[in-house]
Amino acid sequence: MTQPFINNQLRLFVNLKTIQENYKNLCAFTKTPIAAVVKANAYGLGAVPISKALWEAGCQQFFCATFQEAIEVRTHLNDATIYVLHGCFKEEVEDLLAHNLIPVLNNPDQVNLWAATAKKLNKKLPCIFHFDTGMNRLGLSVNDTPLAVESLPFFDVRYVISHLACADDVKNPYSQQQRQRFLAIAQNFPGIPRSLAASEGIGLGPDYYFDLLRVGISCYGIIPYPPHTKFAIHPQAQIIQTRILKPGETIGYGQRYTAPGPKRIGTIAMGFFDGLTVGATNSAHVYIGDYSAPIIGRVSMDLTVIDLTHIPENIAGVTTWVDVFKDNMSHLKLAREANMALYEITCRIGRRFQKIYTHE
Repeated sequence: MTQPFINNQLRLFVNLKTIQENYKNLCAFTKTPIAAVVKANAYGLGAVPISKALWEAGCQQFFCATFQEAIEVRTHLNDATIYVLHGCFKEEVEDLLAHNLIPVLNNPDQVNLWAATAKKLNKKLPCIFHFDTGMNRLGLSVNDTPLAVESLPFFDVRYVISHLACADDVKNPYSQQQRQRFLAIAQNFPGIPRSLAASEGIGLGPDYYFDLLRVGISCYGIIPYPPHTKFAIHPQAQIIQTRILKPGETIGYGQRYTAPGPKRIGTIAMGFFDGLTVGATNSAHVYIGDYSAPIIGRVSMDLTVIDLTHIPENIAGVTTWVDVFKDNMSHLKLAREANMALYEITCRIGRRFQKIYTHE
């Protein structure tokens, strides 16, 4: 069946073999067990094929955001351990139990609900305790520690976890503060494995690894730890029209670009719905072969105009495939130029792109 909203002028190559190699290399480099974070459809890249590939590479634990995401992965991985980051809610308990999904308990209501379910079933239920150490997003507070300790008889607690707010900045002292808070909380749960770091936390060093790393975007080589990962994704958009712009003519909504001289321009079938935010207007670049093509004019919902003036016509014309980015450095450059998060780009490009999975 055709993927909803698919655009044949957009294609995304995802190298599953590279993803598998990245996972294995990260395990070897960190010397720590790694769970794969495949929430948000594996950051837009396809949770099912990527989860299956990682399972084949030896990954046995997976994190999803919602129980609906987790059920999709469970349908294809019968024996995997699958955690639900958003926890459990009353209307979801039956689904969690039926599909053998493990909730990450984030607040007292979830602890009490899961404990009541365990009492009703007269058996210990698996879970994770998530404590907030400074992210102030999800998680039990330090004041909830006594409740968590009291509930231990009802649970098979797989991990005590927290999440770092500033792991992308190795010089930020906040990570160390969070680590100290985490250690203080975790000492109340002796013998229970601990997990603090995700992909960016790998760069902080072994003191942050504990018993499990929760890795998503690093499996795709987007946050690289050379030579431990390689870039695994390659999005392309097709030029669907070219034209000559006269001096003084403008491009797009709001006339955000005025041609200073004659310009040959191309329109690619990619807009802000597909990952090029309006922030890329007159600031970001895409690539054709060895050439860099500036984005000019305001980015539209489905279309973006690029400057082809300096690129030979036999290289850049109608039906030419344009590289949105080619490696981790051009991906990072696009994020900076368009004022986007690395994760945001990846999640957005998964919406309408044809996904082509390779094993080369």
